[in-house]
Amino acid sequence: MKKLLVVLLLVAVGVGAYQFLGGSKDMERLDYVPADTVLLSAQMKPLNMTAYLASMGMQPGQYDQFGQVFDEMMQDENDPASKFGLAIFNGFFEAVAAPETFVSTTGMKDAQRSLVYFVGVSPVMHFELDSEEQFLSFFSDAQVSSGITYADKTIEGVAYTSYLLDEELGLELLVRAADGWGVMTFHAAEFDDEHLKLSLAVTKPKNPITGSDIYSKMFDEYKMSKDGIGFISTQEIGKMLTTVDGNSIAKDIGVLGDGEIAREFEMLRTPECKADVDMLTAMWPGMFIDTTINQSSGKSLNIDGRVLIPTSSKVAKDGLKALRGFLPNYATDNKSMLSLALGLDVSALSSSVSSMWSAASNMSLSCEPLLALQAEMQQNNPTGAFAMAGVANGFYGVAAAINEFEFDMSGEGATSLDAVVSVSAENIQTLYASLQTFVPFLAQQPLPAEGEVLNMADVVPMLSQFGVEVFAKASDEHLVLYSGEAGTVQAESVLSEGLTQNGMNAVKIDYGKFFEQMLPIMQMSGQPIPPELEGMLDTKMVVSMSTDVDDTGIVFTTTMQMD
Repeated sequence: MKKLLVVLLLVAVGVGAYQFLGGSKDMERLDYVPADTVLLSAQMKPLNMTAYLASMGMQPGQYDQFGQVFDEMMQDENDPASKFGLAIFNGFFEAVAAPETFVSTTGMKDAQRSLVYFVGVSPVMHFELDSEEQFLSFFSDAQVSSGITYADKTIEGVAYTSYLLDEELGLELLVRAADGWGVMTFHAAEFDDEHLKLSLAVTKPKNPITGSDIYSKMFDEYKMSKDGIGFISTQEIGKMLTTVDGNSIAKDIGVLGDGEIAREFEMLRTPECKADVDMLTAMWPGMFIDTTINQSSGKSLNIDGRVLIPTSSKVAKDGLKALRGFLPNYATDNKSMLSLALGLDVSALSSSVSSMWSAASNMSLSCEPLLALQAEMQQNNPTGAFAMAGVANGFYGVAAAINEFEFDMSGEGATSLDAVVSVSAENIQTLYASLQTFVPFLAQQPLPAEGEVLNMADVVPMLSQFGVEVFAKASDEHLVLYSGEAGTVQAESVLSEGLTQNGMNAVKIDYGKFFEQMLPIMQMSGQPIPPELEGMLDTKMVVSMSTDVDDTGIVFTTTMQMD
């Protein structure tokens, strides 16, 4: 188990590097990626590492506590492989904490491109280098501090270094640097030289990812950005589960541990299961990710990310589209400090879930394990759980935004608040009447007439104790509660918007504004501000996320803006 944790830790370093680091879609390095990789993360547009970390507000002082933890773990650990993993992780962590020395510490380029993919079961990571010598020294320093066994080796005249993670399993971490790129991968004793050469990027696969259908679909059908792409392929995972040699990972599993792992999948390795899994993975081919990066010469940085789960299932797409509700403009315009919105057509909930559940539970299958799962689905139809949703028929969405808040530090309890909350429905009066039957507090309180402004202190007297004025207004389709100047503008905007199905949810937070508002509260405690928060106080970062469904499938979008 400990050796497995070391492997996961080292993979986390590589994947974490990909996330931190930043071409075109024809980056030549992609020729080393096999078409049957189960995963790909490719940052093809260089991203200035130093500027990126500076814009994140990362300061060395933030990591003092983490450094102490790593030091203690190193002292308490006796296993060389575990100490090696900790040393690498700590070294990379320290390099990230000091952007100005990142290049000289790791040997990686400041304007960075990177790759993460699999050759069979072996994860492979490529990093664009500024110094090949320093990149190798980074691992050598970790070896010295851990005492792990290593060896300098060659294959077909190509030099690399092997770090022995587990002698019994023959598990090694391999590192090489050449042609301006660093390569890090894992190798097991059961794998042959051809596997080794592919993993070390000594040779290119006969069928590279650049010539595959999945690669073409990413740009032609899914319209992925050319700055950065990634995917997890359910089709390749399906081949791993149902075949002995359908792809590289299935072959690797067959030789690892004398085939012990492969035997776990025997029940799925039948013609019936292969046919069913092929059908399902063709319908749901995986998860696809892209990023678009815009970075100025200063600290300004904008990253747009998208996660797509495509499907060819018309029932699924129609069912999910029917659930889309209404998201008001203020929840998506990035002007608030914090905003949340949920869009949901409750009237479609029962029928949509029922149609999708019925399609899945009655699908024509012949694979025994899948049939057993299907039988369970038939006995546990969740449609009945939505019976009470009829009370909220006509509901289309709810949203809230906070623009500003302030607590009176005198302790008298007075506050100021600038915010808005809105509820949207096909007929807000009908929805409110339904709620009145279940909420006694509302039974005697009618909605304000259209155009009327209701002071909520008349309804909830205790609001006046907080020094906050909250008002309510309603239209045919919206009910709004609001306070403050910006909240008033947002409320009026919602009341004038037509009801449309435009999304499922949206979340946004302006970290700069948020910490500016929170600082007095944190100072009021009299306790020192934690280092991990101190560096965030000057961060000018806005993050927004949303979920929707389109003709391709389910779409998650993320935008990060930093100044």
